[in-house]
Amino acid sequence: MTYSGTEQLIEQISNTKKAIEQMNNELKSLMTTLDEHRANGLLDAYEGEDGTFYINKCRLLPITRGTWTYSNAVKDLQEQEQTNGIATRKETTFLRFELPK
Repeated sequence: MTYSGTEQLIEQISNTKKAIEQMNNELKSLMTTLDEHRANGLLDAYEGEDGTFYINKCRLLPITRGTWTYSNAVKDLQEQEQTNGIATRKETTFLRFELPK
């Protein structure tokens, strides 16, 4: 089958996205295992005074992320502002590339 330039580009994008997805899944699994190592004390020998781990010239910096949970009153206010036209909606257009299932 002969591909046009556009079809070749789409094929390359598709293959690249599939490879990235596979690598992201592998990375997620490896990071989960690394976190288990940390929880089990296997990284303790690599911990610096600042709480950062240094292994094979890599720096592992523990990060704590907080999230907010809002009451229904805040959610109701958001809906009110949308309905009353006080809130503004921003729209952008882009291409989302979806791989075939």
